Amino acid sequence: MNKGNYDLALEIAERGRAKAFVDVLAKQLKMNREVSSNLKIQDIKKIAQDQQATLVIYSNILEKNSITNHSEKLYIWVVRPNQEKVNFKQVDLQDPKVSKSLKESFTKIKQNFPQGDRPIDLLGGSIPRTYLRGTKKDINSGQQTSQKTIEVLAAYYQLLIEPDEKGKILTNEDKKVIFIPQGTLFEIPFAALYDNQAKQYLIEKHTILASPSVKALDMLYKRQQKGELNSKPLQNKDWLILGIEEAKPTQLCSQNVQLNKLPGAKQEAKDIASVIFQGEAMEEKTEAAVRQKMPQARMIHLATHGLLDNCEEDAEVPGAIALDASENNDGWLTASEISQMKLQAELIVLSACDTARGRLTADGVIGLSRSALAAGSSSAIVSLWKVEDKSTSFLMKEFYTQLKEQQSKSGKFDKAEALRQAMLKTKNYVDKNTKKKIYSEPYQWSAFTLVGEPTTQLETRQ
Repeated sequence: MNKGNYDLALEIAERGRAKAFVDVLAKQLKMNREVSSNLKIQDIKKIAQDQQATLVIYSNILEKNSITNHSEKLYIWVVRPNQEKVNFKQVDLQDPKVSKSLKESFTKIKQNFPQGDRPIDLLGGSIPRTYLRGTKKDINSGQQTSQKTIEVLAAYYQLLIEPDEKGKILTNEDKKVIFIPQGTLFEIPFAALYDNQAKQYLIEKHTILASPSVKALDMLYKRQQKGELNSKPLQNKDWLILGIEEAKPTQLCSQNVQLNKLPGAKQEAKDIASVIFQGEAMEEKTEAAVRQKMPQARMIHLATHGLLDNCEEDAEVPGAIALDASENNDGWLTASEISQMKLQAELIVLSACDTARGRLTADGVIGLSRSALAAGSSSAIVSLWKVEDKSTSFLMKEFYTQLKEQQSKSGKFDKAEALRQAMLKTKNYVDKNTKKKIYSEPYQWSAFTLVGEPTTQLETRQ
């Protein structure tokens, strides 16, 4: 970086990302691990070309003397398909000349952050999550999105998308954007970042997804291309669609975990199965039945409760999905158990709370989403916070409606674009009775993120 060789710096930064995950994928593809993990700048450009997407890669250098007390510099690389030059920005958060308004915004956020819930790192997702959750009170009182929430989302937009006076890192030509975050940036709801000037959320301008690294994105693409089922039509037996109104797992680590009823989850599965695919949701809801079905399923949708902390202190991979207990199973499908499976799914949707979160390491987020991808799924849709039942049910039905329309037109599923359209439909939905938008708050439509391979070439049986 000091020598100004930013392309080489990107190559080196990429080597340290998701290394353990890349090793797993390399083993599955029978590739040499050392060769598989070392990308050159031309390789990264080719991956952007293959994906026909703009790659935005972040690296934050942690120090103790910045305005956030932790992060001093933020490096941003932008790699576009069909463009030779890699754009680079360096943000020195200590230098008030870089962005006076940015420093003021984060200082204000830090001062106003609720006592007792102060984040370790202002670059992390804990601040957006806290302010997004706070909007529910505003909705119930008949108010619109709180000004504090907009200020927070605008501040993160300025930092991550428009960090200096030279303009945005993205343009209108960047239709599909794949974010490669680092550390706590994995918890940022990129879809909800707010452009104060245009009065638009980021998802209104771009199709968005995320990946733990550029190499992981490429290897997931290659693994999917090698799949033996891609050319075969989808049938009812290829789907695992499950929605649980009232999960009945056993006590977890001798603790009673209170699980509220989720009528929206049950209806969500029913609508997706019958209305969208003219099939049926899975009746048997025990962990044993789900685990038996998952390895054969090509599309998996689980609408239930998600648990971030499975209270196993020695658990290498946090996270669990609530199902029904049976004689030999406790009803908690954990991330560790998923990682041991051999899946062939093109997509797994974990329509539950906190399924995108986990243990943050140099290797990325260790949790449910990583486990699903490592087990064989091409991609996963997961949530960044505790999602609302009704709006989630609406969003998911719209997501699958979009997939079905895509398939009928082009014979492929663009999961990233389908999720974008579902978010916009949810955000703009007007209730027929009240004539008002009822899911317009960011916490209602922006929680879910797509991780992994965005597009699947599939044919469904008519």
